[in-house]
Amino acid sequence: MIVFDGYPKSDENLEEAGLGASFEVRFSRDESADEVIKRLIEKSPNVKNTIVVSDDNEIRFFVKISKAKALSIDEFIPDKKSSTEKIADSAKQELSYSSVFKINEELRKKWLGE
Repeated sequence: MIVFDGYPKSDENLEEAGLGASFEVRFSRDESADEVIKRLIEKSPNVKNTIVVSDDNEIRFFVKISKAKALSIDEFIPDKKSSTEKIADSAKQELSYSSVFKINEELRKKWLGE
């Protein structure tokens, strides 16, 4: 089950989005999603098999004291690249010769007063 805060968009088709076919989707409507999640955990016949994915510390604490499992978003969908690899990837953006020339000219004017 997936719980979202609020109401669905009136034109939103969950089946086309691939959610309604595989998961029960619930919108909290006038309640907070946290309250819906807490109620579902309290009513769960087998709470130890329940996993809640959230970065909200309050809901994670409630989940843990209820004996369910809480995962952060990064734990649920780990980013396989290390932070060093991410920095290296962002540095790989290459500049054209004309861009390098323009940047150098701007820096020369700014720092050397040319």
